Amino acid sequence: MKTMLISIIIPCYNEEDRIGNTLEEIEAYVKTRKEKFEIIIVDDGSKDRTIEVVEKFKNKLNLRILKNPENKGKGYSVKSGMLASLGDYSLFMDADSSTSIRELNNFFPFFNKYDILIGSRHLKKHSIL
Repeated sequence: MKTMLISIIIPCYNEEDRIGNTLEEIEAYVKTRKEKFEIIIVDDGSKDRTIEVVEKFKNKLNLRILKNPENKGKGYSVKSGMLASLGDYSLFMDADSSTSIRELNNFFPFFNKYDILIGSRHLKKHSIL
């Protein structure tokens, strides 16, 4: 049986203060899972040290960096990452980890039932299927 590959797309714009913590959390999480993961950072023309921080994780994670030549916006960056992903399943998350990667555990039971899953922090204890 083939091991599932999950692509995690993270759009970034000037996230040097947050992306390191997010990648540390992802690194800890993937170590607990049997699935394979690829992390795709889409740098949206950052002017800070975002890429320097991300590159420190290249030896720890299956990580790729895509760079927009200029700021194109979050939607453009998410789309670019999704189109570049190789995973059986692809998700995107914010660079500040406003929703923990551990929430992915709630999605696994539904992967084979639905084509698209959307998680929201604004729906308290609701499930719309």
